[in-house]
Parts: sequence; C-alpha cells; structure tokens
Amino acid sequence: MKTIKNGIGAVIKELRLEVKKSQEVLADECGYTDQSHLSDIERDKVDPCTKTANKILKPLGYELVVMEIGR
Repeated sequence: MKTIKNGIGAVIKELRLEVKKSQEVLADECGYTDQSHLSDIERDKVDPCTKTANKILKPLGYELVVMEIGR
C-alpha cells in the first residue's frame, strides 16, 4: 500500500513512471483526447475526484480507496 505524502498527482506520476508509460499513452488508456488534463493532475494543479483518480490509476494496476473514520 502506498501512502500519499504529497498530492495524488505526484503519486500518479510516480506510478506512471514505474511502469514506463508516457502521459500520452496513459491519457489514451483513460479515454482522454490529449495528455493536458493528466499533466495538470500530475503537477497538482487540478485535484481529481475519486472517480477520476481511479480512472487514471486502473491502467496502472492500482485503485484509490477512501476510508472515512469517525465523525
């Protein structure tokens, strides 16, 4: 399990680089017409919702799990 120390974008970029995929390839696998949205997410300029994060993480072999603790 990975712990997010920075923004989710930094984690997505790290995972993408580990599997040696370009932004263009990953963006295509996610159904994006270009990599600009993915680039904004990786640079933490855009904070993706859980659904979008999982759309990006799935082709990398990961899933974001959100746990709510307490009130």
